[in-house]
Amino acid sequence: MPGVRVEGLRRSWGGVAVLHGIDVAVAPGTLAVLLGPSGCGKSTLLRLIAGLDAPDAGRVLIGDTDVTARPPSGRDLAMVFQNYALFPHLDVRENILFGLKMRRIPAAERARRLARAAETLGLGPLLGRKPAQLSGGQQQRVALGRALVSEAPLCLMDEPLSNLDAQLRQDMRREIRDLQRRLGLTLLYVTHDQTEAMSMADQVILMRAGAVEQAGVPEALYARPETVFAARFIGTSPMNLVALEDCDGGGAIAGTSGAPPVQGGGAGRILGLRPEDVAAVPEGQAGGGPGLAATLVSCEYHGADSLLTCRVGAERVTARRPGLMRLQPGTPLHLSWPAEAMHLFEAGTGRRCPNPSLPDRRAA
Repeated sequence: MPGVRVEGLRRSWGGVAVLHGIDVAVAPGTLAVLLGPSGCGKSTLLRLIAGLDAPDAGRVLIGDTDVTARPPSGRDLAMVFQNYALFPHLDVRENILFGLKMRRIPAAERARRLARAAETLGLGPLLGRKPAQLSGGQQQRVALGRALVSEAPLCLMDEPLSNLDAQLRQDMRREIRDLQRRLGLTLLYVTHDQTEAMSMADQVILMRAGAVEQAGVPEALYARPETVFAARFIGTSPMNLVALEDCDGGGAIAGTSGAPPVQGGGAGRILGLRPEDVAAVPEGQAGGGPGLAATLVSCEYHGADSLLTCRVGAERVTARRPGLMRLQPGTPLHLSWPAEAMHLFEAGTGRRCPNPSLPDRRAA
């Protein structure tokens, strides 16, 4: 299976730069997710790889072949679009086989590929139906089947699950991941949903404003975000980011007093804490270790856990605690966390900086 590499890719629309010299490499046989908010350039990048648009500068390589000037038909890839792009007047069978007929694939070979796709995706009973007679999940399977029968080693997907309800999205994520692994496809998948990215990807490419913010395995982006943007975008609920100020002996959360949570100065730095790393207990029951007095602002019960939003000095910190916590707003709390759970960022640049409280920590 071929990998994908883009080098120095740039694209502008009407004088507005959309991509700023993108450099990305995707290993063969892996599922890479292009992740980011709307307008960050991830779909534009996918279209450039597919050949549906041409870059202003840079090149696209599939395997070791430069395909920048080739049309989509010369790139040996399949694509699944956000709106599925099914022909309403054709049944499932004809929708799946349409591309093969245009390429004049022999009838026997078409039948073999159709049978394989129908068995893999459970489409056998649906082959005679029109798209209007299918559910959203079934239409998604048809779009996947059309990509599958092309037997292209590279598949591109542009937010294919965005039109589905939450439960169906979860089921289809699992199906797509299983299919990719079973067939050994190289798959590039565009989404703005970090849950999809973290649950499916071998590699996450996080984009912002036409540039790559951070790329790596999902656990690296979660455990060691390189920027404030990555810290907030990855994780549910988002990481707490609170301003620090100088105090005697170190840096403290703005507006607090007592033992500083961070060694060294605090001015110009931001402290990051994952809600799941913050312990919150009623005042008087806290154990040892670093911690701060806080006041409960709100308590949200989510079933498996509760989210406690607390006021700490001039800032707010959210803690995620298991199960149901019956606490009223205004309850005095004590917050604590391990030193290794602290992430530090420069306020001016938003870039990660070392935590002087412990050796620089990197994800395994």
